[in-house]
Amino acid sequence: MKLKNIILISTVIICIGILGFSHYQYNQKLKSIAEEAQHFVQPTYPQTSADIEEEGTSSEKVAVSGLIGKTLKDTEDEETISMTIFGSVSLGNPENSDTGWPYLLSTDIKEQIGEEKLKTTVINVNRASSLDVYNGDYLSAVIDSQPDILIIEPFILNDNGIVRIEDTLFVLEHILTIVSKELEDTEILITPPNPVEGAVFYISQVEAVEEFVQSKGYSFVDHWNAWPDESDLPDYLDNNRPNGDGHQVWADFMYDYLTK
Repeated sequence: MKLKNIILISTVIICIGILGFSHYQYNQKLKSIAEEAQHFVQPTYPQTSADIEEEGTSSEKVAVSGLIGKTLKDTEDEETISMTIFGSVSLGNPENSDTGWPYLLSTDIKEQIGEEKLKTTVINVNRASSLDVYNGDYLSAVIDSQPDILIIEPFILNDNGIVRIEDTLFVLEHILTIVSKELEDTEILITPPNPVEGAVFYISQVEAVEEFVQSKGYSFVDHWNAWPDESDLPDYLDNNRPNGDGHQVWADFMYDYLTK
């Protein structure tokens, strides 16, 4: 009887130790993100198609479907369509824009419809939180770009561990209210940041944003299913942000969504 009690107590202690260690690891990841956010560097924006130049793209127009095809048809008499991508450092390094998924996406689309038919503006807030964005002048840059298509990556990952989800949603609603009023003819898409390894609360935050976006009648473009399983996810991330392979996965998904 005593031996059974000793085994039972030992098992309980081991289980508690495992749970405690897992919780500690996750808190360390949140701490890392929070510390990085404290070292926010004011980004340079906007980056337009003049800054995102691709070599060897064809000027020959190829028929495409999806939102790009529809927008081309709606703006048939205009020389170009305009696409603005507004988000965090998950868009790529703002000092090296040709490594991020917006650049890859823009390149692929131009290869299909012609170099001169697409103008892309990237507004990268770097590691600014939703509250930083709310208090900044980023929306002026978004509105000034006058896009036909606006893709917004909410600042969920920047906020993780430092901003309440209620405040993230408040700022997102503010952004959507302003851009919907100022850009009445713009097609607005919301896409989440990249997935991260070992996330718990972050997943619930993304789900809360998805539910909110859909309740407001906007399109939520969920690319997470295109990423590899969690066991392989570290190969696609660098410090919880996309590396080259991760940006390619994201770009490929967005290209299919927009053109097929």
